[in-house]
Amino acid sequence: ISVPTIKLDRDLTIMFLFAPTNIAKSRQNPVHKKYWADFAITLEPNGAMSAYHGDNVSGARYADMRQLWFAGTFKNNVWSFPAYVRRAGLRRVEAYLNGSLVNQTTYTIDSVASTDPITIGTGYAGYFQGYISTVLIYKDYALTQPQIVHNTINPNNPVRDGLVLWLDARACDASKGICYDLSGNGNHGTMYNVSIVTLPNQIAPGMVI
Repeated sequence: ISVPTIKLDRDLTIMFLFAPTNIAKSRQNPVHKKYWADFAITLEPNGAMSAYHGDNVSGARYADMRQLWFAGTFKNNVWSFPAYVRRAGLRRVEAYLNGSLVNQTTYTIDSVASTDPITIGTGYAGYFQGYISTVLIYKDYALTQPQIVHNTINPNNPVRDGLVLWLDARACDASKGICYDLSGNGNHGTMYNVSIVTLPNQIAPGMVI
């Protein structure tokens, strides 16, 4: 899914409800913009997940938050709701899983915005294999932990402050190739090779990438 560019170089929160199906195959990007600019989230073959951003000048200049979520955190066919929070004023990033803080670190290279689109299900590292139900992106807004917990419990009624992108599988129309942005900002996504499915015992609708 490709979403028109949004400037995401300051405070930032990204949350997505997903279930990978083939972690070990390769590095994969569930949510991505540009690893050496605004941000990139990369699922690692060992079940860890990494995050990156950079100065948008050189692919060699980026903040490397490798395995910000530790090895073994994510498993095939298990739904998880991670949150990535960047607090630019503190030069700190935080990793949450299902509402709990699991890691945090500081960085020295600041993020600079690019004109690249946001992509759901692919990026520099490769196509994500699995299901994505909900994607929430907050611009210039770093959610607090209570707000992250709220979103985890209430994915259909997320915090609205700072919310610039809210994609939900139930708001995707495969016949038109559009995934509608529920945030009210009109950042609708164009769908490529995406199927809407209902799985037995799943906790939310899933988009097969």
